[in-house]
Amino acid sequence: MSSAVSRVIPASLLAIDPSDDDCYRELARRAGRQYGVATATEIANHYGLLVARVAAVIDDIDLVPVTVAGWPDNQRAYADPAWLARLSSGQLRGRHRTT
Repeated sequence: MSSAVSRVIPASLLAIDPSDDDCYRELARRAGRQYGVATATEIANHYGLLVARVAAVIDDIDLVPVTVAGWPDNQRAYADPAWLARLSSGQLRGRHRTT
């Protein structure tokens, strides 16, 4: 490793070596939080991930499976629990619709 890299990136970060599944879980979690509600395909597309890999780990993260009115019955959707809490408390207002 070059000395420039070790001067910029702390050794504690360089020592971390997460598995591919852990990386997919974290990126899917972040995308799900950013969307609020999304399908596994939308979550995967957010970071250009493989849909099959996201589908394999999506049940392991803190997103909640939900049903969305107006979406096809066979289309699984996932919601961020914090977003659901804001929605149920009335903090989210305005015209929200699905397309």
